[in-house]
Amino acid sequence: MNPKQLWNRIFGLLRNPKMEWEEIREENVEINALYKAYLIPFCAIYALSTFIGDLIWTQSDSLGEIIGQTLIDFAVPCGSVIVLTYAIERLSVNFDSTKDLTLSAKLAIFSIAPALLFMTIGNIFQVQPINGLMRLACFYSLYVLWLGFKPVLGTVTEQRLGYTVLTVLIFVGITLIAHLILRGLLAIVF
Repeated sequence: MNPKQLWNRIFGLLRNPKMEWEEIREENVEINALYKAYLIPFCAIYALSTFIGDLIWTQSDSLGEIIGQTLIDFAVPCGSVIVLTYAIERLSVNFDSTKDLTLSAKLAIFSIAPALLFMTIGNIFQVQPINGLMRLACFYSLYVLWLGFKPVLGTVTEQRLGYTVLTVLIFVGITLIAHLILRGLLAIVF
């Protein structure tokens, strides 16, 4: 994990996402390297923020529950992004886009990165209005995703909105189902 590389990528997506998407498309990297260099570190940082935030701010949770929630907050985004990668790739033919698994992984990983950053900040500073503002700022990832379809997958302008909406619905559905199942298992254990 290269922290400078992670920060530069997120900062680029926050500052100038159009230009950053062009750079992302041109990077010659395999899908496994994307997972190791970006997805796993992004999710690990987010999960670590859950652990730190819960230790600081919650009083009723046991250490076991906090560790369980931390593991869930690592596994759910990682798994959801991997499943989303395959969904984006499979749907590409329906939206006149390039069918490429690595490009789909780039789109899935880097569009969720700003949301993970904002949620990380919200997890650590669990006070209002900071937490609420960070949750609201997560919607910026929708814009980043929408922008990414054209340069990364070559999606035509008329198809981007529909592709974005369907992608978001799939991601939210995957994430909610995974959270419900894992939180249910955590409740059974504790």
